[in-house]
Amino acid sequence: MVVNRYTICCKTCEEQHTLRITLGADRYQEHTFACVNCGEDIKVGLDIDFDNRIEFENFPIPGVTFPNSSLSVLSNCELCEGEGTILNLDPHFLIPEQLLHDDKVIPWLLQIPFEEIEKINIIAQPRKSQESYPKLIDIFSLVEGIRNLRESIEFLIKAWSLHNRGKYDLSSEYLGKLASKLFDKAYSLYDSIFIFNFLFIGHKREDVKIIISELKEAKKKNPLEYSRFREYYIQQADECLDRHLEILKYYLKNYDDLNQVYLYAKTKKDIPDGMTISSKRFREVKMFYGDIYEYVTVHLFIPACINNILNGRSFDTFEQMDLKKYLTINKANRANPFKDSKSFAPIISCLDSTLRNASHHGSMKLAGNSNLIKYRSGGTGSCQTISYANYLYKCNEIMFSACILLMMELSIIENKI
Repeated sequence: MVVNRYTICCKTCEEQHTLRITLGADRYQEHTFACVNCGEDIKVGLDIDFDNRIEFENFPIPGVTFPNSSLSVLSNCELCEGEGTILNLDPHFLIPEQLLHDDKVIPWLLQIPFEEIEKINIIAQPRKSQESYPKLIDIFSLVEGIRNLRESIEFLIKAWSLHNRGKYDLSSEYLGKLASKLFDKAYSLYDSIFIFNFLFIGHKREDVKIIISELKEAKKKNPLEYSRFREYYIQQADECLDRHLEILKYYLKNYDDLNQVYLYAKTKKDIPDGMTISSKRFREVKMFYGDIYEYVTVHLFIPACINNILNGRSFDTFEQMDLKKYLTINKANRANPFKDSKSFAPIISCLDSTLRNASHHGSMKLAGNSNLIKYRSGGTGSCQTISYANYLYKCNEIMFSACILLMMELSIIENKI
């Protein structure tokens, strides 16, 4: 991952910034950040051409290239000459706060354990039967990164939307484009959605396998009751899937902020102390957690009903109420019937009603021009704080919960368990 250098000037106060931007794994990346002088937002975009590559000059190993790129000034800035205040921007990784303006830091290099770098030596030696150039190791794969993730999401959304409008040939065309980025071959729409979500949340996780095994167990334990539940779900499947499509669109809309901590959440690694995001669009993202919380809690009737079957009851009979009553209770309490289930814990462990209430009552704000969020539950609770990086982490976690629910629903629809 190469770091390119650009100098821009803030149109509001004419402060110059020398941007050190890491070329990420997507063909397009966008960065929004505050001017170091006046604090007004500046936005730039970077188009990356991975096919038209440039060879490093005077590099000790021949054959090493990097992609072409071009900077677009999108808001409140213009290109200029000379040097300004250094600002490091990275699309995938956080940066130590004290190094945000350092002229030599390489953010991604700080994220990969030294033993991993030492083990593969970053560049693998060629086999004797192959060309003389060494084979390059994809560093991004070491942290479970997905190249062209933004474009893959775009293709999936397009295929899904076209399918919903009956444009099946066009939908298949975009499923083929998606397959060329991620899969070994083209799959049906539902299979493509399932496999994409599996890769998105991390194929090394056991969460999904365990949850799908619970579906299988419920079907095995009481086939008739499982069939009744499936019929109940199928009646509203279209509405449920439409909500999931909107969630995916919402994630894509806020991709540039969420992507900065996506890999941390995917690999379940806590954000180290002192790390900060390099770009932020708080106004656009501050409702994300609360909105996805609403989606997730609406769909919790699925594990709740499966849990009923696993506990020897009808799918629509809970310990203290029936399904009709369950669907009227506060969304924050809809996980209670299966809160002690270890299998379903990955779906609900990230739910935080306090944070949801704060976002939906307009009680979240950045403290000054910092990366610290202050919020109050319901607008009247005690003041709490969370770093913007940790807020984005929670946003990714709850997105993963939505993905797991979607995979459950697709398994029920396709009846392949």
